[in-house]
Amino acid sequence: MVTTVNAMFGGFNKACSEQDTIPTVKHGGGSLMFWGCVSSKGTGSLVKIDGKLNAACYQKIMADNLHSSARKLRMGPSCTFQHNNDPKHKARLTLQWLQQKKTAKDFA
Repeated sequence: MVTTVNAMFGGFNKACSEQDTIPTVKHGGGSLMFWGCVSSKGTGSLVKIDGKLNAACYQKIMADNLHSSARKLRMGPSCTFQHNNDPKHKARLTLQWLQQKKTAKDFA
C-alpha cells in the first residue's frame, strides 16, 4: 500500500476540499501537434500541423523544412536523420522519399 502525503491538501488521506481543486475539461479540450527539428548545434524549424498527419503531409513537412533546418544549423553532409517508428515514418512512400533525398548536396 502506498500512502502519499501532500501538505497542500492537509496531510494523510484527507479528502480534497473544493477550494483546493482546479476544474479541468475532460473531453473536447482540443490538441496541438507540431513537427520539430533539434540537434546538438541548436533548433531548426518548428511547424504547426493542421488536421491529421499522414505520410504525404509528413513528406511535405520534411521537404519544406528538413533540409533548410540542416543548412541553417550548418549540419553538413555527415548529419544523421532520426525519427521513431510511427506508421507515417515507416510508410513505403516515406522511405522511398528519404532514400531519394539521401545525398550530400541536399544538405549543402
